[in-house]
Amino acid sequence: MAERDADYASQALPGIPNEILLQILSYLSFRTILYARAVSRSWRFLIPQAISPLYQTLLSKYLSSSIPIHLPEYLQVTIDQRKAFVEHIETTYSIRLPNEFRTTFLEWPSRYPLPGSQWPDTLCWYTNKQCTRCSLGNELCTCYHPELVGDYDITLTRSVFSSIINNQPILISDEHSFAWELFDNPPRMSGEHSEKQTKRMIRLYADTMKQRPNSSLWVSLYIKCLPLCLYNTEEDGEGWFCLVLGGKAKGEIHGWKAGWYDGWEANSFLEFRPIIIPA
Repeated sequence: MAERDADYASQALPGIPNEILLQILSYLSFRTILYARAVSRSWRFLIPQAISPLYQTLLSKYLSSSIPIHLPEYLQVTIDQRKAFVEHIETTYSIRLPNEFRTTFLEWPSRYPLPGSQWPDTLCWYTNKQCTRCSLGNELCTCYHPELVGDYDITLTRSVFSSIINNQPILISDEHSFAWELFDNPPRMSGEHSEKQTKRMIRLYADTMKQRPNSSLWVSLYIKCLPLCLYNTEEDGEGWFCLVLGGKAKGEIHGWKAGWYDGWEANSFLEFRPIIIPA
């Protein structure tokens, strides 16, 4: 079977070595890759070897049979609408979106989102002034916010901040048990892994630390983010999953709930599995 595939590959473009052809294929856009796969079996064999890991992931998702086709029209988003969204974000806020998020938005060929995912609420709001939550008929939808990008914070006491930076045990006395419940009552993704991720985030953004106004106890770390979609927690209500736009965690997805940092969610947009808020 491998020999037959190699024979197909050698016939892709007569006289051009496969090494050169692989180089040529590596420059194609994702849409062109989809067309190129239809040229011949040899090209279908070569393309997965030539394209980037990001394109390999997108191709795998595109070939999946589970692309959603049931969304109402106002939750379907064209490439042109996504391009306008990306241009608006990058121009308005003078930033460049994380490459994986940017490439997916600009090159995913379907108006429907990737299998197992959904378009971000902020994109649907920008495009049609409605989001997934709006489609559920919730009159209290809070997706209507003019600022699509904002500085989200991690707020904690100076003593806890110092302990984390210096890799010391976090001792929260009864007197200061209100300092931050993160390590006494971990966030949504609770447990040891969540605590490690939170400490990692604090160390990554330690240089953004600022003293809270009118307080010698509290400090905040500021992280520029793009809100993606709302989620619910059983005890404390709604939170936002956000795409980190700058710093060492750029491209990761983290949660903020009621203004408080709520923990790591995914390493990248393509790994993100949003939680749909029930009606």
